Amino acid sequence: MFIKWFLSGILYGAIIYFLSSFSLNTERPNGKISASLSDSGQLAFTSVVLLANMKIFLSSHNIHAMTWFFCHCSTLVFIFFFWLINLIPGQDIYDEFKHVFKTPQTYFVIILIGCALAGLDEGYQMYKRMREYFKNIEME
Repeated sequence: MFIKWFLSGILYGAIIYFLSSFSLNTERPNGKISASLSDSGQLAFTSVVLLANMKIFLSSHNIHAMTWFFCHCSTLVFIFFFWLINLIPGQDIYDEFKHVFKTPQTYFVIILIGCALAGLDEGYQMYKRMREYFKNIEME
């Protein structure tokens, strides 16, 4: 079980890394490609936070108000503190919020990562349920 979680974590990490690294590359008027590791790192971390909260929400078999509240408030608190720390001039991530969230690629990547990885999880769960169902049919 641990190996499966470990390998799925590596797969998810690779998907998040490549999508966030290559999505924020923009071409400048002089023809050079501008890519900031800080921007793509912030997008990757934001994607990880959103994905972790989404996985907790989808993995909860009893979705009720408290689950919804804590998952969504956790995401909102992260975004709020990211924005707040972004305003302090001496910080390493000063003015990163504007750079990351002003591009439409950011929202596309977050939606793509969320749909792809949630689809992988739900597809695997459906596969397990179907395998169990057909195993029970064969035994009857």
